[in-house]
Formats: sequence, structure tokens, C-alpha cells
Amino acid sequence: MFPGYERAYVNNDYIQSVVMCKAIPYIVPIVYDDEIIKEQVSNIDALILSGGQDVNPLIWKEEPHNKLGAISPKRDSFDMKLLKHALDMKKQF
Repeated sequence: MFPGYERAYVNNDYIQSVVMCKAIPYIVPIVYDDEIIKEQVSNIDALILSGGQDVNPLIWKEEPHNKLGAISPKRDSFDMKLLKHALDMKKQF
């Protein structure tokens, strides 16, 4: 819609699945400050990682496969921090 603009969104299926479980869905935007990420996680009961681009295999010390699609180092870093804090706070995911 607006080339060059980054967006924070999820497919509606994710939202409706959370609502069907009688929970309140929130979209957690990508930020880079670890304290803000920690605060984001402290304000939720559970975490769903919606996916998106392929995860960079180098994170897991694996070589890229020839079918590797687009990767997002920013997203990978953010998701890893979210998971770390969710585990530390014993959140469901």
C-alpha cells in the first residue's frame, strides 16, 4: 500500500483464534530496546509468534538451504528476545 513503510500486522485468523479462546489479542510491535521488550512480555499472559519471513539458519549454526526465502534479521532478533523473556517469566507460548 505504501512502499517503504514497515508495518506491524497479523492475519485475522490469529486474532479470531485468540478471541475464540476467550482471550484478548494484542499485536506486539517490533522494538529494539530490551527493557521495552521485557515490559511487552510482562503485560501478556501468553505469546504466539505469527511467523513471517524464514528464520536465518545461521542463528542455529546451519547453512542456508537453496530454498531459503526472505529473512529478517530484525525480526529474528526481536522474536528471540521475546522468547527469552517469555521463558524467564514462565509465560505460555
